[in-house]
Amino acid sequence: MSGQVEIIVRDLKSMEKNAIKITGPIDVVAYDYINSTSVIGRFDPSDDLDEVDNCYREVNDIIAFVHGDAMYVIPACEIVRTMLRKNGFHTDSYLHVPFIWGEYPKAESKQWEMLKNWQSFQLEKDHILEEKRRKRNGGYRWKSIGWSLIIKRTSLLVLYIIQYLFQIRLRLDMFLFHFHSVNQHLLSNLQF
Repeated sequence: MSGQVEIIVRDLKSMEKNAIKITGPIDVVAYDYINSTSVIGRFDPSDDLDEVDNCYREVNDIIAFVHGDAMYVIPACEIVRTMLRKNGFHTDSYLHVPFIWGEYPKAESKQWEMLKNWQSFQLEKDHILEEKRRKRNGGYRWKSIGWSLIIKRTSLLVLYIIQYLFQIRLRLDMFLFHFHSVNQHLLSNLQF
């Protein structure tokens, strides 16, 4: 990562310092693939901050964790998972994780880009360590090759395509519903 400030995660405090800190509603930039424009929305973690503490959730290689009166968001890698477990954080399946579909915080866009670059570097480092461990242990084992590895290696492009197809499906469903209601109306007005 030459030319950039290196992100160092030694303990929980340094991880919180480098992560995106969210204490209230923030503006979020998302890309609308159907209209090819950027859209600004709001993310409000108030419900999560009131309900939980010392918990985290990982979705699409993004980890959100709540500590004290703030939510922190950081790209996922092994060092982050290990640090959270070491500090007694538990998983919470109801915690909302922002930025999982490629959106990013408007005010901290440069920091988020830097964190995503750091994640790529860390994932490569994790992969090299995993390969060394596999060689030491006699090669690949079937149980270690699973959905988690496939999902982690899924590119954002595939996720965007899925989102685009889902939006097309929603529009088709709305059209069919409208078409069906118009037909029902026409049929009910016919007299035989």
